[in-house]
Amino acid sequence: MQPVLIEGSTLSKSIYHCTHVPAETWIKYAQALLSLAHMGRTPSLQEIDWFQNEWISTIDPSHNQAFAEAIAQLSPLSDISSLLPQIVFPTQLDVKRVLLFDNIRMIRQNPNYHKIEKENLQTISKYLQIPMYLAKTIDGIVSTEFSLRSLKRSIFEFDSNHALKLNPGEKALGFAVRETLGIFSMTEEMQYYYGCALMVIAGSDGLVSEAERNWFIKTLVRDAQFSDEVVEKIKNFNYIGVNLFQYLEKFSTYKSVNIARTLLYNAIKMAMADGDYADEEKNAVAKSGKLLNIPSHIVHTMEYLISTELSLERMRKTIFQIKD
Repeated sequence: MQPVLIEGSTLSKSIYHCTHVPAETWIKYAQALLSLAHMGRTPSLQEIDWFQNEWISTIDPSHNQAFAEAIAQLSPLSDISSLLPQIVFPTQLDVKRVLLFDNIRMIRQNPNYHKIEKENLQTISKYLQIPMYLAKTIDGIVSTEFSLRSLKRSIFEFDSNHALKLNPGEKALGFAVRETLGIFSMTEEMQYYYGCALMVIAGSDGLVSEAERNWFIKTLVRDAQFSDEVVEKIKNFNYIGVNLFQYLEKFSTYKSVNIARTLLYNAIKMAMADGDYADEEKNAVAKSGKLLNIPSHIVHTMEYLISTELSLERMRKTIFQIKD
């Protein structure tokens, strides 16, 4: 019998550098992470909520019910030394370092984080036999990640008061999509309009390249769970000379985020998908920013933000000793 594979989100892939991971591997990893959280203390409700909701949403954006139930039923172990060798990912990485990274992300949810942060870092890094200088480096990476997240939320004008108020037919998309793409929820109709608007912006330089289309399919479509019918309609959409605002008007009731800014942000990510942000692409982004009434300093901030996010991903890859 073939093992059940969990297809992670784009955010999951950027951290662990693997997409399809056996559910059994994630369950063992989750038990190790939960055990570390209980080491010498009782984790807060906020930490457990992050573990059972946000972390799982990142690992499994399709929300496999059986997988979620298996995670929810886990109990912490007093010693994970025999468990660690059993956690084998498809991509080579240092499991102990990644566990420390996730442990730090988890305890940052604790209201008393600043009181327990130093003691926790010393306890967990010593247990995992990670040198303190390296533990502090990983802690610094997490700190940078949280700062970038705050910056992104400010730019996107996230409104937590509206975030969970879904319109009829809308489907909540989960933590990973919210943090990577700035989108909380969508109906199939909204998926189509958002995809078309993105194609109009990406194609404002005359062409949506193959790399840009691949980013759209492998990132936005997968994470936001676009239906096959919607994807086919967007693929066949003629974006040349189309008025962008007729699509933006379709999002007039979408109050949880500044949708125009998320569009431009994702268009920039599309443009950078091939590793080359050419001058003509920059000019197209600047032109689109003006059409969307987005100030130039916000456009440039988005560009710097995405570049920093890419640098942070490379930094994590180096620290976690990930090999392609």
